[in-house]
Amino acid sequence: TLLIILLATMKLSLKGSWIHHLANLMLIPMFISLVIRGGLVLTLSGLIYLYALVGLSLVFFDVEFIESDQIKQFVQLLPLYGVLLVSIYIFYLPQQADNYYYEFLPETEFSRIVSRITKPDEKILALSFRSYEYLVADRLPASTHFIYLSIQAKYNQKPYKDIYVSIVDDVKKNRPKAMIIDEWNIIIDESDYWSNYAADLMEYVNQEYYRLEGSQIYIRNDVNLLDYGLDPYYGYEIIQ
Repeated sequence: TLLIILLATMKLSLKGSWIHHLANLMLIPMFISLVIRGGLVLTLSGLIYLYALVGLSLVFFDVEFIESDQIKQFVQLLPLYGVLLVSIYIFYLPQQADNYYYEFLPETEFSRIVSRITKPDEKILALSFRSYEYLVADRLPASTHFIYLSIQAKYNQKPYKDIYVSIVDDVKKNRPKAMIIDEWNIIIDESDYWSNYAADLMEYVNQEYYRLEGSQIYIRNDVNLLDYGLDPYYGYEIIQ
């Protein structure tokens, strides 16, 4: 962040109109907002720093007021340097993916059960906003609505050109063995309560699934957890 501010300030020192100065000042909060969620550079969460570097190279891209031809040529190439650096890192990153994957994704209760009762090609559902569960469990979502908020239900009521996807239809089609539903609400009005906008989904779930005691995990009615060495009421592993 200090480097960003320094470079932006150096550019401001060049001669130019007030509109150039305003544009330069706007770069500072833009880059700060980009990197504020980053982490160490050599981790997945730190990749945002390198994306910001591409934009950072544009701080000096306006070379209209630079007198030296050599400096002007160098500055004009900065965006290319930024793109090359990010490209190299992106190609390097897949080689390190396994190390980072397990670093950021600890096992959850849901992923533990899913790994026992499903095969790698079987799908699950994690609602209403638990997308990390798919990564931890290493399973694909059973619906294109891999998260489900009231805004999605409202769209389906008045879809654009009648293009929409029903989460209930997806669940009926894919019949996931396990789901986790936390009924999280982002409330603006009454229609934003989970019990209202997801009523049709829960009606089907309550008919076709049973809920583990003291849990937000639902198991399909025809799945007997005992067959997988798990307690049928709580999902705990049965030690014999």
